[in-house]
Amino acid sequence: MDLYERIAELGSMGYHCSQMMMIMTLETIGEENPQLVKALGGLGGGIGYCGDTCGCLTGGACAIGYFLGNLAPEEKEDVQMKPAVQELYQWFREKTEEEFGVFYCKDITHLDWGVIMERCPALIAETYMKVMEILTERGIIEV
Repeated sequence: MDLYERIAELGSMGYHCSQMMMIMTLETIGEENPQLVKALGGLGGGIGYCGDTCGCLTGGACAIGYFLGNLAPEEKEDVQMKPAVQELYQWFREKTEEEFGVFYCKDITHLDWGVIMERCPALIAETYMKVMEILTERGIIEV
């Protein structure tokens, strides 16, 4: 199954873009984490359907944090964490502003299901590939 087919399948199952980002990231390393995926549901529709920051970006940042964040208060996050998330943010902002002329979910999708179905699968796929690139280039995962 190719990436676009997987995105369509996850969408038909009711997952939001943020959840898809995490599911596909976990699948890349052969893991499942249903509770984590459930938690990312709150990021859908631009954070709780408020149309704010796209779930592709927030889900992608969470996917990076899954590998580079700290697990306990006394544990420090990996030094690559902030630069990795900042790279994703900068890439995403430039991409959406260049492609759509806007940055926020409500402006990209107009929170309209037809527009979402037209624009979001490619944005999810490209953001997922960027997350994999960021993690691979830093030696965090092998794809």
